[in-house]
Amino acid sequence: MKKADGIIVAAVLLVAVIFLIMTWGRGNGQIVVLYDDETEIGRYPLMYERTIRVELEDGYNTVVISDGTVSVSEADCANQVCVHTPAASRVGDTVVCLPHRFYIVIK
Repeated sequence: MKKADGIIVAAVLLVAVIFLIMTWGRGNGQIVVLYDDETEIGRYPLMYERTIRVELEDGYNTVVISDGTVSVSEADCANQVCVHTPAASRVGDTVVCLPHRFYIVIK
């Protein structure tokens, strides 16, 4: 093996290790923040599994935190867009229920 080949192999391994470090703790340290209109109503760590029923003025939403993701599993709104929204898992991701003026943000 030539010296250049060794450098390429080392660079590829370094990139792989950096990628593993960045994705290993997915969900660790991230916070799920629940909002009713503009008012924060709860903060929960993304790394702990739980189900939260949020009672709102116009109805309710059931929020599920599981496997480093957050989603709405049930809501009594008419359009059910929030229920069909894919689970959020990264900082900045949101899940929104417009009829209830309820939303979730990962911080």
